[in-house]
Amino acid sequence: MYIETHFSEAILVAVLVLISARQIGKLKLQIWQIMLGGALAVVLTGQISLYNAARAIIVFNITDLIYHAGIEGSTFGHKRDLRPSQ
Repeated sequence: MYIETHFSEAILVAVLVLISARQIGKLKLQIWQIMLGGALAVVLTGQISLYNAARAIIVFNITDLIYHAGIEGSTFGHKRDLRPSQ
């Protein structure tokens, strides 16, 4: 368990380093490619099950939809015309 925890943390650090240095050098990676690589690494090495990974994606998407629906329904998400009226 101790080694598995450090392996997951190593993948996290690698993803963060690659994202921060992705424009350095000749190889240009997109953020989604780096994050997909990290996700595949933890799933393929058994750090997280495919079921739990899918569940996490579904929960994230549902909460994201609820959040954006709330922002859209409020005036906070709308651009206001701040010019003085004449």
